[in-house]
Amino acid sequence: DRASTATLECELVREQRETLELQVKKLQEEIERIHTGQDPQFLRSFSDLENLSLSTLYNLQKQLRANLERVDKAVFQLQSVKCLKCQEENRVVLPCQHTVLCETCAEEGECPICHPNRPHALQS
Repeated sequence: DRASTATLECELVREQRETLELQVKKLQEEIERIHTGQDPQFLRSFSDLENLSLSTLYNLQKQLRANLERVDKAVFQLQSVKCLKCQEENRVVLPCQHTVLCETCAEEGECPICHPNRPHALQS
């Protein structure tokens, strides 16, 4: 039962990771279009800001905040599936049922949730 739950959880995490990686790729492409001037909604330099009306600046500000929020969400979601210690590998279900470390880091020590004050526990 635990194995099937862990398998399902791993599959869900894999799907989330793929979705997030696609979102990150799209955002990186959008950033590239902005930097190369291929996106007319953004400005090439800050000196152009002085020539815009206040309503245009408000619209630009709103759009930039929305884009930044999308980036923040993608970063948060991607971080939520990465190991707390190495931030490289995807998390696995530990014997205690916490999902905070990758397989490699889990082999090196105890769960930082169950044993937060141990010397080998993760430090923030």
